[in-house]
Amino acid sequence: MRRVGTVVLLLLAPFAAGCSHAHAATCASEVRANAPVTDRGTRAATGTTLTVDAANAAFTPTCFDDVPQGTVTLRVRNTGASLHNVEVTAQHVDVDVAPGRTVVVHVRVGRAPVVYVCKYHRSLGMVGILIP
Repeated sequence: MRRVGTVVLLLLAPFAAGCSHAHAATCASEVRANAPVTDRGTRAATGTTLTVDAANAAFTPTCFDDVPQGTVTLRVRNTGASLHNVEVTAQHVDVDVAPGRTVVVHVRVGRAPVVYVCKYHRSLGMVGILIP
């Protein structure tokens, strides 16, 4: 009897592990899912205000993980020479960022990742990701 119970547990263990992590997004998985992405690294969020640099067709960092759920303030500094933009279509966010300027946008973070883009440089991989 004991051996049968062990076999059942061993057979069920992969399914249980898979269920708990089946929908867990990571920065790497979201970068792959939203390709092309110019990947400028990942940083752990340390609160509800996140600062991102926009330059050279990339957001730096590209990804924040451990982002708290709720409203997050995204400060985007254009440190480059070109006009950039922050767009989260599903949340009706669409704000230009002139060179040398900083804009502040508020985005809602739930259980799913939030992807934002520069609408002028999306085809070059200018994508940012917030992972809750």
